[in-house]
Amino acid sequence: MDEADTGEPVRVTDFRHDLVWVDGEGRSVSYGRDGEGVAGLAGTVELTLAGGERLVVEGEGTWAMPYGPLGGGQHLMKVRTSDGRVGSAIYELTGAHHHRYFPVPRSERLPG
Repeated sequence: MDEADTGEPVRVTDFRHDLVWVDGEGRSVSYGRDGEGVAGLAGTVELTLAGGERLVVEGEGTWAMPYGPLGGGQHLMKVRTSDGRVGSAIYELTGAHHHRYFPVPRSERLPG
């Protein structure tokens, strides 16, 4: 454990993401209705922590667990942070309709 690590949780005060679905060649693709051309996920996540520290996480990865007819799923990601750390993470994107990640509605009766 790092000596500066108190073990106390740190509050996230802002969360932003710029992620894209990618095909098997790493090119950006649309999820469409069922994610047929999707092989993985790539992009940036930005966290602002209590106290103002900002951490940018660049990641890319492949399906770990597609959710099939439910849409989206979990992705096993290789990540690098703006302070130089590298590691792995699981990113999860789900939903019936989101203007960016699921542009084609997956349900007939969505809330207004």
